[in-house]
Amino acid sequence: MCLRLRLCVLICRLAFGVLAIPPVFITDIAKSHAASLDEQTEKIVALMEKDFRIFGIVFKTYPDERRKAKRQARRALKSKSASQRSKIMRDYGLAVSNKYFHSSVQAAKNSKLYNYMKVELQTSKALRRNPRVCLKFIFGKGLARNDLSGSMIKRISDAKAGVIESALKHPQKRVPNVSDDRLGELLRKGYSRIGVPIENILLVEEAEKKVSKEHCQAMINFQKAVIALGRKEGVDLYKFLAR
Repeated sequence: MCLRLRLCVLICRLAFGVLAIPPVFITDIAKSHAASLDEQTEKIVALMEKDFRIFGIVFKTYPDERRKAKRQARRALKSKSASQRSKIMRDYGLAVSNKYFHSSVQAAKNSKLYNYMKVELQTSKALRRNPRVCLKFIFGKGLARNDLSGSMIKRISDAKAGVIESALKHPQKRVPNVSDDRLGELLRKGYSRIGVPIENILLVEEAEKKVSKEHCQAMINFQKAVIALGRKEGVDLYKFLAR
C-alpha cells in the first residue's frame, strides 16, 4: 500500500484514538450522616459545578443533565463502598464530558479548539517519561485515578469547557470533507514544519498495542504536526478526523 493510502487508514483509526477525550475525575464523595440524602446529592452536584467549569456550563444549559447528575449522586451515596461511590461519579463525569465535548467539536470556534489541542499536546509531552501513561492518555482509555495530576485534569477540563461554551454561544459552520490527496498533503506539510520525516507516522499504527518511548513520541509528533498546520488548517483537519 502506498504511503498516502496508509496515512488515510491510520488517521481514520486515530479519529477515535488520539482525538479521544481524556477522563475527568470527580472529587471523592464522603458520606455525611448529618445531612439528608437530598442535601448530600445537591452538595455533590454543586461541588461538580464549582470544581469543574465544564459541568457548570452543561448543567446550566441542560437542566435534565443536572437532574441526571443528582440521580447518579444518590445512587453513589447508597453504595457502601467508598471506592464504588467515587467510581460511579467518575464514570458519570467522563460520560458527560465526552458526550458534550464530542457534540461541540464541529461547531466550536477555531481559537477554543486550537487551545484544547495545545493543552492536549502539553499534557502528552509532560507524560512521555512514562510511555504507558502517555499512550493511555493519548488514546483516552485505561487511565488510573492518579495517572494525571490535579493541575493537568483542571487544564484539560477547562479547555474542554471552552470548546463547549463556544459552540453554544458562537456556533461555526461545518468544515468540508478532506480528500485523500489533501489529507496526505496536509500531513506532509505538518511533519515538514516540525522537522520529522513523514514516515514516522507509521509507528502510530503500532502505538495502541506497543508501549515504548518511541511509540509515545510518534504519537506526540502526530499531535505536533496537526497543530503546526496552524489554527485554520490544523483545526479543520482535527474537526474532519473527529467526525
